[in-house]
Parts: sequence; structure tokens; C-alpha cells
Amino acid sequence: MRSFAHRTGLSPTVVRQYVIGKSLPTLDSLITLIKTTNVNLLWLATGEGPKYPGEPAAPGQIDLKSLQLALEMVEQALETRRRVTDPENKAQIVAAVYDLFAGNQPVEKAKVLKLIKTMA
Repeated sequence: MRSFAHRTGLSPTVVRQYVIGKSLPTLDSLITLIKTTNVNLLWLATGEGPKYPGEPAAPGQIDLKSLQLALEMVEQALETRRRVTDPENKAQIVAAVYDLFAGNQPVEKAKVLKLIKTMA
């Protein structure tokens, strides 16, 4: 813990208090910790989402940004096509598109639209 504190420029006592939950880091300290460790802010603050930028979320965790992109894409695609009213079918479509976005690979809109068309 001492070497980590030294790398961040924070005192070992302060780092120890953060680790044991006795105190919370200030915004400046959070920024320092993020820059030093290259971890995502959401993960550092809450333990949710991927630990490192560009890394997929841990199994069982939802990457909210990917989910939002998936929902937006599905809603946009379904507006121009027939409506999917069955919640189970719509959930399957959203899950399939989410998997594309959560893979952290570039996603081509044409592939997403083809997937939605196939499933709708």
C-alpha cells in the first residue's frame, strides 16, 4: 500500500483510509487515482462496469453505455420497420444488439440493422 500511495502522490494513511472505507476520496484524489491506475471512474467509485477502459463488463454486470446504445439502435430500427409488440421478442433483440456493443469491437450499423430485421 505504501508503494501505491507513493505512485499516486497520496499519503499511505489516506490510501489506507480509502481502502478500509473510513473515508471517501475527494474529486481531485479520484482523478489522481484514475490517472495513476488507468481504471474506469465508475468501477473505482462503485465496483460496477469494466475495470479498465476498453474492457468488457464482468460477467453478470451490465455496461450501461452499451445497453443505451443497443436500446437506441433497436428503437430507431423498429420505428422504421414493423412494430415488435411481444416483450420477449423485443428483449431478445435488445440482448443480441447489446452483445454486439458490449464486445468492444467496432459495430457497423448495417450489421445491427440486419440482425434486427432477421429477429423482428
